[in-house]
Amino acid sequence: MNEDPERTVDAREWGLEPDDPRREIRAMQRYRDIVRPDTFILSETPCVIGRHRQCDIVIQHSDVSRRHATITFARPYYYLTDENSTNGTFVNGERLSGPYALRAGDMIGLGSPEPILEFYDPDQTMRRTGGLRYDSSERRFYLGETEVVLSPGQHRLLLHLYENSGTVCDYQSCATAVWGRDYHPGMDATALEQTIHGVRAGLVSALRQEKRIAPGIEPPKLSAEDKKRLHALQAFVRYKVLTTRRRQGYLLKEGALDMLDL
Repeated sequence: MNEDPERTVDAREWGLEPDDPRREIRAMQRYRDIVRPDTFILSETPCVIGRHRQCDIVIQHSDVSRRHATITFARPYYYLTDENSTNGTFVNGERLSGPYALRAGDMIGLGSPEPILEFYDPDQTMRRTGGLRYDSSERRFYLGETEVVLSPGQHRLLLHLYENSGTVCDYQSCATAVWGRDYHPGMDATALEQTIHGVRAGLVSALRQEKRIAPGIEPPKLSAEDKKRLHALQAFVRYKVLTTRRRQGYLLKEGALDMLDL
């Protein structure tokens, strides 16, 4: 079925080739009669959503403010921000308290949690793998799409654990991976524990970025629910990702990370 050219923005209008992956905002099927256009191709130009006819995406609904929300591009993400609307902006049923980096399949509600729009990103769908992964070409670790920032020593230790996932790595093997020499308990115990702590901290930091606050924008104050979730993530890393077994060595439980929705 041919698309109505008055309801769908052509990719060439934004300098894209027709075969390039398109990041789009699509109206849910039941709301297509009140959303114009019902498919909008995003670009680096801000996209304004609201009831006013001059908005880029016009939604004719009484719960939607005249200028309700904006989608802006800050590489590599598109960020959705509520524009102090009367009834709020929602993603996957949760009301936004700050800028939110959209992911493939995110459902957007305007004025209520019920989704009116969907964010579509075919490239992101193929690229995201979830869990902990190592990019050997870049020599970097990622949790989902977020880089795990580590010092050289911490990187060597995590790579050692990653390559031996599911196997307990004793202090000797960890010291060899970090420093390239034998382990000396009296001299190295504290330093190795600090390196392990740094790996945990790097993983926690990457997990925190799941909130995906836009660059240059102050993060909103964490709610009690957000604090509870963050503490749960910290505990997850502390007890599930890196675990000690009788202080003889460390074990990376990579499979446990795959259960996280990154």
